[in-house]
Amino acid sequence: MDKITILIEIVVSFVLAFVVGAIFWVIGATYGGNNPVPTFLGLRGYEGAGLFGVMLGSPLGGIIGAYLVRKLRSASPQKMSSALWIGFLVGLVLFLLPFITGGP
Repeated sequence: MDKITILIEIVVSFVLAFVVGAIFWVIGATYGGNNPVPTFLGLRGYEGAGLFGVMLGSPLGGIIGAYLVRKLRSASPQKMSSALWIGFLVGLVLFLLPFITGGP
């Protein structure tokens, strides 16, 4: 596995984590604004549901990004487990960011 592939995986994972997180945020906020939802981290309605969407979408986007890079770069050895770990770690960092910085 070359270093350029790992770097591309990390960059694409961050980009897709933000994109998928934003999509899930819109979906969650739309659902939470129109339907009664329980509180999430002390937030109600669209705020709590939107944050829940971001927290689900970011790790998912990170995993998808690393997986796509590994699949599309056929010249590299196909070790999917390392690509999934990179994507998961990127998503996990974005997931934990609100907790580290003190919340939304």
